[in-house]
Amino acid sequence: MKRLLLILLSLISFIMFVGCEKFKNNTKLVYEPLSEKEECLLDLTGNEVLMYKLNNIPGDKKYDISLIYEVYKNTEKIKEEVITGFKEDEPSGKSEIETLGLNIHNNEIRFISGKEGAYASGSYNLDEDLSKYSKAFFTNNANLTIGTDIYIYYANSGDEIRTDIPLGVPIKLSNINDILKDNEYTVLIKLSFKEI
Repeated sequence: MKRLLLILLSLISFIMFVGCEKFKNNTKLVYEPLSEKEECLLDLTGNEVLMYKLNNIPGDKKYDISLIYEVYKNTEKIKEEVITGFKEDEPSGKSEIETLGLNIHNNEIRFISGKEGAYASGSYNLDEDLSKYSKAFFTNNANLTIGTDIYIYYANSGDEIRTDIPLGVPIKLSNINDILKDNEYTVLIKLSFKEI
């Protein structure tokens, strides 16, 4: 009986250790809200700013993280372009934290990305004037696994925004087709996390 109990305790300890290690390596997209004053100032200028941290990116894998701009006419994708992205070609051995920021204003997206002490910035010009679109963006936290794509921004040419837009969850084609069918033009920004 003691031997069975010892084996059972060893097995439980092993399962907890493996489970905790798996949970520890979970990459998380964390929304960084602005202060009330910052929000008010940005509202006056017509800018929309989204700030995120990507916490606990695996340090033992090569990866590519990209923000992708998609435009649909009805349900047909008419544009798909990378706004910005970064790659880790040589794993560092320790988990990483990346910062990602977007400033969306009319027909331009300005971005910043990088790690503490080393940031890159730039802009991406749009054919669409997003100030004339109804829009929604992801303002929560999400777990990410390598091979996952999630939408963080949605805009449409209609007058209304649906409440069931799948922002921050892994993308399913059936969900995309469902939200596209109601509008002539739809704009989506996707965060893609892939192993290379």
